[in-house]
Amino acid sequence: MLRRLIVLAAISIGLVASVALAGPVGVDGTWRSEDGEGIIEIAACAADATAKCGRIVWIKSPADDKGKPVRDAKNPDAALQKRPICGIEVVSGMKPVAEGAFEGGMLYDPEEGKSYKGTMKLDGAALVVTGYVEAPILGKLSDSEKWTRVTDPFERCAVK
Repeated sequence: MLRRLIVLAAISIGLVASVALAGPVGVDGTWRSEDGEGIIEIAACAADATAKCGRIVWIKSPADDKGKPVRDAKNPDAALQKRPICGIEVVSGMKPVAEGAFEGGMLYDPEEGKSYKGTMKLDGAALVVTGYVEAPILGKLSDSEKWTRVTDPFERCAVK
């Protein structure tokens, strides 16, 4: 009997360790954009914990040629054009529709100053983020890219 308990305990410890070593599951966490220019942190939205939102937490070139923080200069809202790129919410209101799949939210591209309806879906180790000009079913695809999970330490950009 004691031997059986020891074997069961060893198996349980092994299962717990293998789950812990498997790494993060789901979309929460930090993701590097396909072009490597930014890292976005995905988490529950503040206004709706069932939805996912994402903010830029690292950018490759955080300063312009004058040493000033890169700003959201192409934003169509003049009041937002002076805000730093660091900290901008680029994923908002993504609602779960299936395991690892989210729809109904918006994606903001600060390089273009444009917002798109969007979807996110886990695809193996990648997060496929897709923007649409219209609804995903009716609209035309604007852009799709694969983000990779960030596992190495990085220095978060400072919001100024």
